[in-house]
Amino acid sequence: MSTRLRLKSLPRALALGTLLSLPVAAMATNFTMKPQSMWATGFTADIVISQSDRAVNDWRVSFNADFDIESVWNGVILSRVGNRYVIGPAPYNRSIAANGGVDFGFKAAGKVSKPTNFLLTGATGTPDPKPDPKPDPKPDPKPDPKPSPNPGGIYSASDPSWTAVKNSLPGNAGTATVKGTKVTVNHGAVETTPIGKRSFDTGFKVHVPISSTIPYEGRFKITRWYQEEGNVQVFRLFQGDANVQSERAGAARSEAFAPNDNFKLADNRTNIWSGRFYVDSRANEGFSIFQSKAGSVSDPRIHNISDAWSVQLNIDNRGRLIINERREADKVVYNFDMTGRGFDAEIRDDGEKYEVYIDGVKHASGKFFRHPSLETTFRWGMYLGTETVTQGVARLYVSGARVTTKAGRLP
Repeated sequence: MSTRLRLKSLPRALALGTLLSLPVAAMATNFTMKPQSMWATGFTADIVISQSDRAVNDWRVSFNADFDIESVWNGVILSRVGNRYVIGPAPYNRSIAANGGVDFGFKAAGKVSKPTNFLLTGATGTPDPKPDPKPDPKPDPKPDPKPSPNPGGIYSASDPSWTAVKNSLPGNAGTATVKGTKVTVNHGAVETTPIGKRSFDTGFKVHVPISSTIPYEGRFKITRWYQEEGNVQVFRLFQGDANVQSERAGAARSEAFAPNDNFKLADNRTNIWSGRFYVDSRANEGFSIFQSKAGSVSDPRIHNISDAWSVQLNIDNRGRLIINERREADKVVYNFDMTGRGFDAEIRDDGEKYEVYIDGVKHASGKFFRHPSLETTFRWGMYLGTETVTQGVARLYVSGARVTTKAGRLP
């Protein structure tokens, strides 16, 4: 009898559904390890203990591991001798009922591998059905169930000023590594809908002040502006940040874009971007958070407009959510400050026509002619146009960002 290890949230180079066998220890107990995220030098995972024949109080689970456990949630490290760990319960999950279970998680350095020689011990018998007439429903402290990985020291102890960053850049600024302090995401506030709880597409590129194209593989070089935690992409801009990759003034931005999903009118298909936005801090600024944007071409039908975007989502300087259409008046979707609030968004575009849905409601539709040779790309994050952040730090979280396609154009 054995359980299986399913690699659920690993890079696409490791296909979803890869299985590894885990042994079952005594006491008719199943142990299942479920990796949650992985990076070059470590990973996070959950261990699920399913007890099938008797109750266990003050459980202890021991196992051998070829990685170094750095921290644990829903449990504590009681001991480590060589590569063998003993994990015990947190104050609020000491008992495992017959036919019940318990789980804990950890962050580890090293490669994902198969723990071995699992053993569950503890006092057996029937646990007290009323161990505490008034248990604390919110034990404190309770670790974050989705801790943020720290891949290979990609974060810094502080966030220096833009002047200090700019002065430290090499001649080719786009090759620089610019680290930022680690952001801790409140997943309970950010991922509140099915869209927000899903994983995001990989393979995108990032545009930040020092480069218009940071490849997917290099995205952790610029944690000052871009980070990831679980299903959430974190975009930040700091006071004074400004474009240095061209002569364009201001133009502070931290955004992702999907060049692998470019499309044009001649493709006869509709591309759909969907995801959940959460405005964590505006720094009293207004900024674009989404653009359906094509390149530029000299054509009188687009009036020599250099940036052939059709529709944008904006957070204005009052914090309101605005739909900015090229041919229509701005539409105010939420007429209040969105700081500390989130919403689902879906934008459909076929290279000419578009539709915008916010929280499942269609708020805008129209069309903007783009030359048939132009390819449109979806961009999401923060973009300040010719401006820059005048004070503080602006933070935007985007979870579950994905691009899908369906045949045919919009009606």
